Amino acid sequence: MMKSYKYRIYPGKSEEGKLENTLSMCRHLYNWSLRERNNNYQLWKQAKTIEKSINVEVDKKVIFSSPMGQFFYKRGNEAISVKTLTRIEGILGIMFSSTWENVPRNINYNYQQDNLSSLKEERPWFKSVHSQVLQDVLGRVDEAYEGFYNEGKGYPKYKKKGQYSSITYPQNIKFPKEDEKTPGKYKINVSKIGETKIVYHRHMPKVATIKTLTIEKDGGKWFACFSCELKHTHIEPEQDLSKSIGIDMGLIDFYYGSDGSHVEVPKYLRKSEKKLQNLQRRFNNEEKRTKRWYKLLKSLQKVHYKVRSQREDFLHKEANRLLKDFDIIIYEDLNIQGLKRRPKPKQDEGGKYLPNGASAKSGLNKSISDVSWGKFFEILKYKALVRGRTLKAIDPKYTSQICSQCGSMVEKSLSMRTHICPVCGLIIPRDYNSALYIKRLGLESLSKVTQEAPAIS
Repeated sequence: MMKSYKYRIYPGKSEEGKLENTLSMCRHLYNWSLRERNNNYQLWKQAKTIEKSINVEVDKKVIFSSPMGQFFYKRGNEAISVKTLTRIEGILGIMFSSTWENVPRNINYNYQQDNLSSLKEERPWFKSVHSQVLQDVLGRVDEAYEGFYNEGKGYPKYKKKGQYSSITYPQNIKFPKEDEKTPGKYKINVSKIGETKIVYHRHMPKVATIKTLTIEKDGGKWFACFSCELKHTHIEPEQDLSKSIGIDMGLIDFYYGSDGSHVEVPKYLRKSEKKLQNLQRRFNNEEKRTKRWYKLLKSLQKVHYKVRSQREDFLHKEANRLLKDFDIIIYEDLNIQGLKRRPKPKQDEGGKYLPNGASAKSGLNKSISDVSWGKFFEILKYKALVRGRTLKAIDPKYTSQICSQCGSMVEKSLSMRTHICPVCGLIIPRDYNSALYIKRLGLESLSKVTQEAPAIS
């Protein structure tokens, strides 16, 4: 089982300068390797196009002139002008040279890694960066292309200044050691950087095997992330139905539990929105690449970092509280990307566009992104695996419309916040009714699985 440990580090002026220099050179290497792949692709694309257009070898020995005074070469039964032939040979001049045989058909990670030594000879300043850090940069370029071709992600882009924010050491990483001069304080030794102070607030298990160390800059602060391999002992999930809860996710209450508990949405982004708008407006009006521009950029990054940290802290605490109090947690399997999809345009008979509620939907999408249901479910899943808890996702269809007591369909708009059943007379908050019905569906599905499971011989 892989587990990451993240710590704050405080590099000195010398170490911070080396880190900034390393990030800058890694960014240049990333852009260089990306450009090399792009140029190679364009070269072969042009070669393929010309090969299709000139499918008959040009006989340069046969030449004749037209009545207009133009000179032509003979190509099979056709004639090709000297001007056209010169343009074609100019584009693909390298194809007729002896170096064309050495041009790779496809540049990949292995090809660029083999050329790292020659790159260091051409650019000696790359020797100040650990070789495996440079190899990791090439690996990131390769992963970006794999994501584009196989996972439907966007085409890899060049990194601007400040957009490359981390470096990774994949081998020979040691645990933080206690400082001999100041007991209780710890340091880590980073290759080609030096010793750096680290806030070792949570000790890694001694039996852990450290696989990678990533030094990251986020919001003007430096962090060390250790990725460790731990021996995981499988814990059989608890099946105590009395310690079960159904939760209904929302934008007013973060979740409403079937036990009647509910947690309000903290709205960290909304609280910092005015400050962000002010900073963003000043940043947009400032001349680019000036000292003032970089100062405003740093302020923006700090505000976004604070909002992200507050949100993650809230999500972790709520996940820990649920997993501590309950053995079975049942939730809706929400299609979050579908909820944030933009509304379809509306047109009248004349083709004129009509209001479709896109403006209101943009505000709703911002609230959905701010509440971070998807991140919460990810945290809940991996923590439940470690603690041996049971998670059950159910279909969210009609969970807010069906009565939890009698099962009748009670249609409600989003503005109706109270569930009033005309059949059984149940009157409770809308979200509470949904949580009760979610719990009921989850327990029914779990009991079916338990009954249908074959006996272990």
